[in-house]
Amino acid sequence: MILLKSIRILVVEDDLFSFKLIKKYLSKDHQIIGNAVSTDQAVELFEKTVPDLVIMDIKLEGSLDGIHASEMINEIRTVPIIYITGTDPENTRLLKKRIIRSHPYAFLRKPLNFEELKMIIELSYEKFLTENKLIELNDQLIRLTREAEKYQFLIQSALEDGNILIWEYNLSNGQYMVSGNWLKQLAVNRDNGLTQMLDFKKWQENVFLPDSIRAEKELRNFLENGEIGFETEYRILTNDSHYIWILTKGKVFESRKGTPVKLIGTHLNISARKAAEKKIETYAAQDSLTKTLNRKMGMQSLSHQILKARKGKIPFTAAYLDIDGLKHVNDTFGHKMGDELILQMVNVFRSCLRETDIISRLGGDEFLLLFPNCGYENAEKIMNRINSEFSNQNLDGMFPFFMSGSYGMTEYDVSSSLSAEEFLSQLDQLMYEQKKNKEYHRN
Repeated sequence: MILLKSIRILVVEDDLFSFKLIKKYLSKDHQIIGNAVSTDQAVELFEKTVPDLVIMDIKLEGSLDGIHASEMINEIRTVPIIYITGTDPENTRLLKKRIIRSHPYAFLRKPLNFEELKMIIELSYEKFLTENKLIELNDQLIRLTREAEKYQFLIQSALEDGNILIWEYNLSNGQYMVSGNWLKQLAVNRDNGLTQMLDFKKWQENVFLPDSIRAEKELRNFLENGEIGFETEYRILTNDSHYIWILTKGKVFESRKGTPVKLIGTHLNISARKAAEKKIETYAAQDSLTKTLNRKMGMQSLSHQILKARKGKIPFTAAYLDIDGLKHVNDTFGHKMGDELILQMVNVFRSCLRETDIISRLGGDEFLLLFPNCGYENAEKIMNRINSEFSNQNLDGMFPFFMSGSYGMTEYDVSSSLSAEEFLSQLDQLMYEQKKNKEYHRN
């Protein structure tokens, strides 16, 4: 992680109780430098306090909301902005275009999970620092290309920054010159020197194949369209047999007759930025308690499996499960024990499901289980294993609660046109019928 310092955070939140909670949970590691309740106050405090990051409530006092405040702040100086909102999903959908245009680093719903908020703050600020470094290095690229036009390439002083390589590609003979402090780490560099002339194909051979196909197409389109500059990202193999991410930027140089003769540019190691982005993406896809897929990613997975089933006529089954008695456990033993019940249920799911099966937590006590390439009969065997394991755990008496769930399960009809939401509704109805049947027999 790049992050070493305490982050100075400006909070824009018109609800005093919410602000106090945010301050309480974040002040241990970071500095809360103020709170604003309106757009005008937010801009005034931003200019006065110069924060590193802003937590922005979308709904504020006055006629202008948090999105307006973010736009005004970004006109003064760019900082990471994290939206929080208690707005209902329908209103949020209406604001979606404005939210996207304002380029927030994250979007969280209330009530907040403060561990999640802290993690996203730190990852967002790490990503912000990395992006600023890239801007700085891009400015360096512009300076280098200007110098290259005068001196024909390779200004050694520019290689003092070990994160950048300079390259030159001769279009007439295919020779590829690469120079820089970390060239010796790459598998293309057999002599471990700082400068090497090689055939361009030698470089391509060590690029991750799917990336190589895409990058080659982008380069070909760039040359055919007569553009001046280009950039592309890809992974390349190192001497210790793992891949690092490279951002390649280049500019074409022409002869007096207007014919492209060479490309000159830089390779930038962006592995740290990619790792930060992946952390944020992974965190955003997970349910914070169970580390299973959250509702959004679960519905995306369901849609994807439906498309695969239709396209390949492959059997696909899903189950919609509701935990029995969670409210009773919460009311009797407290929410901490309720969370423990949820976690133990998920542990049973993981122990009984196949590696290819998917678990998604749709809500407090609701789960979606996806069984790809699996007909109803085989899925039923898996659910029987789950119920059997519930019984075994209950007999052990380790917890002051019993594990059981009501579920609706069916195989997707590949000849139907049911959407993911419609299929989920069908499963929900089946689950409801099973739960009602259980209650009838208990009474």
